[in-house]
Amino acid sequence: MEPLREPEFAKCQEKVVCSGDTAEIKCIECGTFQCKSCESLLHSTKALKHHQRQRQRHSTSGGTSPARCELWCSSRNVVALHCKQCKCDMCGDCDEQMHKSGERAKHERRAVGYNTRCCGDSGFLLLNNEEKLMIEDTEKFIEQLGCTSSSKAKVVSIFGNTGDGKSHTLNQAFFHGREVFNTSSHQDSCTLGVWAAYSSEHSTIFIDTEGMLGASRNDRIRTRLLLKVLAVSDVVIYRSRAERLHNDLFEFLGDASDAYWKYLSPELKAASDRFQLSVPLSALGPAVVIFHETQYTLTLGAGSPSRELSADTLSKSAEMLETGQVLETDASAPVCAEDLLRARFSSMGQSVKSFSSVQYVGTQTQTSPTDFSDLFKSVCDHLQNSTVRSSRTPDVIFKTLQSLNDKFSGDIQNVQHKGFLDAYFTCPECCLACRKRCELSMNHMQDGVSHKISTSCCYNHQYDNKQYLCKVCYNRGIHSCVVPKTSASTDSSWTGLAKYAWSGLVEYHTYLILLQRRRLVDIQLSSQSPRQLYHICM
Repeated sequence: MEPLREPEFAKCQEKVVCSGDTAEIKCIECGTFQCKSCESLLHSTKALKHHQRQRQRHSTSGGTSPARCELWCSSRNVVALHCKQCKCDMCGDCDEQMHKSGERAKHERRAVGYNTRCCGDSGFLLLNNEEKLMIEDTEKFIEQLGCTSSSKAKVVSIFGNTGDGKSHTLNQAFFHGREVFNTSSHQDSCTLGVWAAYSSEHSTIFIDTEGMLGASRNDRIRTRLLLKVLAVSDVVIYRSRAERLHNDLFEFLGDASDAYWKYLSPELKAASDRFQLSVPLSALGPAVVIFHETQYTLTLGAGSPSRELSADTLSKSAEMLETGQVLETDASAPVCAEDLLRARFSSMGQSVKSFSSVQYVGTQTQTSPTDFSDLFKSVCDHLQNSTVRSSRTPDVIFKTLQSLNDKFSGDIQNVQHKGFLDAYFTCPECCLACRKRCELSMNHMQDGVSHKISTSCCYNHQYDNKQYLCKVCYNRGIHSCVVPKTSASTDSSWTGLAKYAWSGLVEYHTYLILLQRRRLVDIQLSSQSPRQLYHICM
């Protein structure tokens, strides 16, 4: 077979179902240029299905179209990665298929952005769907954003179920309809991992996230990834396109609030001290905007004025919920959407006290296109409000996300309930004797802190996890461990053996009593001697 040559104007060399049409694909393993029809027919068999193929690049008149994947994905996804060994650009879907096993899994890849630098804003893969940070350092992060190191920005992220139009919402509402974030009309998810883009017009970093309820190899990893993105965000948009708000929205926001309060907020404060950040990170979480789009049904609280649920209102609702009190509403007053949201959270036993505010924005779309004006206004109002969170430089944002990603990473044990937050953020090690879980956060051993379990353990004969306590010290309120011995230091071997056969072990202990001088004391152990059990975490 002749070596593959790059003609000036490539024609299909297979001509299986064509007569020499323009070649769109170059098959490396077949060694020929192929049109779309011939390529589909030739590689429909199992033997040729996984051939490595590259798409031909054709110049465009405008020069602003995003670079498309050079491999075989049917949806022509936007380029996300460049593989040094494969020598081609590819999307996240093709990267996952090509590099999931074998020697190809060791290939060196780097993130690449869209070819839209002329627009001043671009999108790039920030974190893949396995929680791997695709940007090496702060300088690369600033370069991908297309801003300067002194630029100050806030972070807006969007969440929601797969297929609800999160990427389309960001493109239409904040980028004047430009395809900064990839969209697709196919069934497969077009957004895998976490993508970011900078808008110089709004001085904001927009983050597009992978959709929930979509096909994923590990839903728990995806949930933890989304929660880490939420922690560094100033404004969170929850996008819902349904006739009614579903329970998964309230469950996710309630679990996110608990996770931020218990795990993410303390780590944010530690990261601020560790990196000596000039901007203190707020204890309150981001502002949440629930963007709800319907077609046939009225939006929540239609006809009533909308207002924000402030942090004080959310905290008061949480206190009433914990004490079992019923949330009272004035029956004569018009019920706004936020009051209905608060009652819905309360009925499900969820609290959102960690968020600085929760606001509902609804729109009914009976004929296209969708009206994003209310969402745009609401987000802009939150961005201009600096009472809770102020703008930060890109290096502060990147270091904060990097710290959270390093801290909360690793495998997650199988749990039955998707909202079991302890499994996402706490140490996975368990005591071998009682099987209770370590209470500290993930990767605490890197800080030199050993495992901790506050509850008592149970005795296991296999591990012999018991310690004897000095009875004299125990009566004085002091827990001092002793070492059991078969004979006292003052006894001979035969005397010690006789005493051991008659009354049992002798403990060897050093202690200090004010009325006596410091000395070695041999105390006879009995069945009434105090003991304590200790945990065994490997």
